[in-house]
Amino acid sequence: MFLGRIQRMVPARHGIYKGIQQRLVERFSGNRVLFHHVPKCAGSSVYRQLLKSYVFSHRVLHVGPAYRAYEDMHEKSDQKKVSEESQKFREYLLLYYLHQDIRCIAGHVRFSEPAYRLFCDRYTFVTTLRDPVAWFISWYFYNVTANEKRWKVAMPIDEFIETEQARHFGAGYAHFFSGLPVEAEPYSREAIERAKSNIGKMHIVGFVDDMPGLQSQLRKTLGIKITIPHDNRARIDPQTRNRVITPAVVAKIRAISTANLEIYEFARQQFG
Repeated sequence: MFLGRIQRMVPARHGIYKGIQQRLVERFSGNRVLFHHVPKCAGSSVYRQLLKSYVFSHRVLHVGPAYRAYEDMHEKSDQKKVSEESQKFREYLLLYYLHQDIRCIAGHVRFSEPAYRLFCDRYTFVTTLRDPVAWFISWYFYNVTANEKRWKVAMPIDEFIETEQARHFGAGYAHFFSGLPVEAEPYSREAIERAKSNIGKMHIVGFVDDMPGLQSQLRKTLGIKITIPHDNRARIDPQTRNRVITPAVVAKIRAISTANLEIYEFARQQFG
């Protein structure tokens, strides 16, 4: 008899707790938002501040744990395979969280056409972009000082810009926003055009050189109070940067970043 009473009480209390949680979510959350965090585009500053307005309902899609989770299941996979599969895994997680009605979802997750098709009327889709040359340089120096071996770049920038990895960086925006399979070539005309089209679908696109503008849009659209600082300071001092970023290096970066430059220019025309 006593056990039966306990069994009847458990679902009842679960319902009470769930109701309380839902009221807290409704009371202390802004409008639903999905933040596509392009690496090295001030995204960490943005999502850290967003989470303060979604204390009771948020999820962050981190890269490192996704890599390690796949490696735990597939110990002999090469790094290219790990990278591709972890990107797919993060898209599945994104859809999972959307179906859970999590109010704020943020992280390094590529534009997902299924996510947009199913949830664009309920969520505000947000991203930030940076001038492609500055973006390339920032990403290079960040990886030079990376703690994990998988992301470490151990060569001077004038050598690095001749590599296939650098060429891939030069089309990073196409890879991130095209919606094509992760294995697809990001330099193709199809990838570039699809990336432009998908960026055009975003509700808010902010730019690193105008964070107050992004802040204003987020406040108005999401109904939240948010102040965006500059959290991630450069790991390399300006003197070192200036010494190695010669005009010849900049010219080469521009030459291999034609895809990113085209996409960025489109975004500035649409949202700038």
